[in-house]
Amino acid sequence: MNRKTIVADTHVHFYPCYNFQQVWKACVSSSVQALFLAERFDTHYFRQFQNGQHPFGEGVSLQLVPGGDAVLFSDRNGYEVLIVAGRQIVTKERLEVVALTVDPDIPDGRPTEEVLAAIHEAGGLPLLNWAPGKWMGPRGQIVASLLDRSAPGSLFVGDTTLRPAGCPDAVLMRYAARRGLSILAGSDPLPFPGEESRVGRYGVSFEAAWNPEAPVDSIRKSLAASDAKIRRIGRRDSIVSVFRRLWTLRQQKCLSA
Repeated sequence: MNRKTIVADTHVHFYPCYNFQQVWKACVSSSVQALFLAERFDTHYFRQFQNGQHPFGEGVSLQLVPGGDAVLFSDRNGYEVLIVAGRQIVTKERLEVVALTVDPDIPDGRPTEEVLAAIHEAGGLPLLNWAPGKWMGPRGQIVASLLDRSAPGSLFVGDTTLRPAGCPDAVLMRYAARRGLSILAGSDPLPFPGEESRVGRYGVSFEAAWNPEAPVDSIRKSLAASDAKIRRIGRRDSIVSVFRRLWTLRQQKCLSA
């Protein structure tokens, strides 16, 4: 079994409004090797990939990989990107939880602890995703309680480009790190055109004991290992850019209401 350094964006959304040729260009320009999906209740791209369908165009080919929880894309130049299954669930407490490396049918609105248990039961890695304003007040107390009761490797904390560059880690992120819980990072693109260019911009680098016959299992074991060395890489957005993105998202919601 070989040691392999993986560069991954661990929080990726795909939406119908995206130009997927731009998604591929973003992957190549950022040298990302793996994308971890965080699909919402209304998107099922990974299941389309498993059925042999993909939106990247003729220059990109799809290959199923052993284990079933990832697919491998490659272009004519030999550039490869592993896309790993994952689903984002909004819990009863309005926290964002991501089921990494699995694609379970877990509905939104269930209590956070039930969602975490369901992800473990499905064989996935549960991640509590930081989001603007969602780790404060009573919800912050819930997050702190979950961090208190979680062992390293059993729960991850998510950082995204929506946390402005230059800002220190959130208080609960620092607390999670002191408790030995790993922080994963991702681009977290939003559902409007142009956001697809952010894929791969922010992520992590980690070393995996790599088994090509079980790539996702290799990733799971490496991320959950007690000696995992996970480094955040890339860049987050400026505070002005974050404001513009969130404002655009709000305007989009108003138009669709």
